Amino acid sequence: MLLVNLVCLKMSSADLHQDTELLVQDIIETIIIPQFHQHTPNFLFMDDNAPPHRARIVTTRLQEVGVPHMVWPAMSHDLNPIEQVWDQLKQRLDDLIEIF
Repeated sequence: MLLVNLVCLKMSSADLHQDTELLVQDIIETIIIPQFHQHTPNFLFMDDNAPPHRARIVTTRLQEVGVPHMVWPAMSHDLNPIEQVWDQLKQRLDDLIEIF
């Protein structure tokens, strides 16, 4: 099954509405939905529960198209694969720093 992880820049709450509209235009419409159509039925959308990813405009658009969405419990960093990558990268950088 193909997993797509949506990665976004940190967004301030003041700009959340404008940024989520850009998220829909620049990422959902141009990347996620075409990938969904290309890989259906083996497509499952995954995000990290960040507020922009959970905005009504984002979830509504994904539901309109029929994109299946993986449900994550809140604060589930240990289950998110990207968090595992960040942990490994941090460990490698820490190891390099110790050498110097």
